[in-house]
Amino acid sequence: MTGDCPCLGDQPLLGADASGLYLSTNAFGQQSFEGAQLYMLSKSALAHLAAAPPNVHIDQLSSALGMEFAFSVQPSFSPPTDPGEAGTEYFVQAMGALRLEQNIAVWALGNTAAIDTDPSQLTLQLAVLPSQVYANPVSASQKAGSTPLAERAARGGAPGPANEQNLDGNDQRMQQVMFAGGKLWTSVGTALTNPGSPVLDGAAWFIIDVKNPSTGLQAAISSQGYVAGPEHAHLLYPAVGVTASGHAAMVFTLTGEDFFPTAAYWSFGGESIHILSKGVLPQDGFSAYFFNRPRWGDYSAAAVSMDGTIWLATEMIPGGPRKTAANWSTFIAGISTGRDSSGNRGTNGKSGQK
Repeated sequence: MTGDCPCLGDQPLLGADASGLYLSTNAFGQQSFEGAQLYMLSKSALAHLAAAPPNVHIDQLSSALGMEFAFSVQPSFSPPTDPGEAGTEYFVQAMGALRLEQNIAVWALGNTAAIDTDPSQLTLQLAVLPSQVYANPVSASQKAGSTPLAERAARGGAPGPANEQNLDGNDQRMQQVMFAGGKLWTSVGTALTNPGSPVLDGAAWFIIDVKNPSTGLQAAISSQGYVAGPEHAHLLYPAVGVTASGHAAMVFTLTGEDFFPTAAYWSFGGESIHILSKGVLPQDGFSAYFFNRPRWGDYSAAAVSMDGTIWLATEMIPGGPRKTAANWSTFIAGISTGRDSSGNRGTNGKSGQK
């Protein structure tokens, strides 16, 4: 390894194709952040319990192909019954978003079956695509309510602010990527605004056409758009799930002046946001009061089962008995053909497509 390593591989992200399992981590060295690291493990060797399964490690992605710093790269995986693309694993990343960004990047690891024969025959290609604008998210408000931990922290002299805090709106990392029907589906959290309106958090989504890179990677955004919440509301940590037949949904946390942190989703092509589980209290966790950073995880998640159900998971505040240091929970729900399993109602959220 080069740079300031050995490193700690933070936030492992998982993908798969027919030949391998893929991990992407964000590497932190002793003094600096070293960016994305990619790992490939032989699926066949793992299935046969090999003592030392073939593996490949790729680092220094930026210097390898001469692009902007590759800080976080999302592997892709396909839903059941979709064959994916034989011999290719795709990855997608957002750019730094230290300003308004108008590009995303697609990586293609090719000839993946070579992991079991001659790993030196693996190939890596990059395409940087012009995209809609996205920007670093802002901190997100939440509905005012009871915060018993904040009150105890104030009495105990906590070093940070001991009152209800805004939620961390995340940063510019690309979120979950799925590959179905020859297309990559993904999203990223972004700040959104209209003239005369406050800056709020929403989601920018992308559908990317890709073709077999054996003759050179071909990638282009075929559809893209934004999803925004109701007035004065934020959407945090989007994750997209898509079936082999092309039905897709995006899950996220909904929060704002009129919403405690709530689990919600949007079906692609729909006109409104649907509530999965309504939050009943504000976030009231120790990180806000003792570290002055009210974390809200790093991602939501989506997966597809054999019957085509899209399973969605995100954080919300359920009420009831709480842990000593925090009161959040993960809500999981299954939806099919654009409806959630419990028939929950929609809100007046908005979506857009370009």
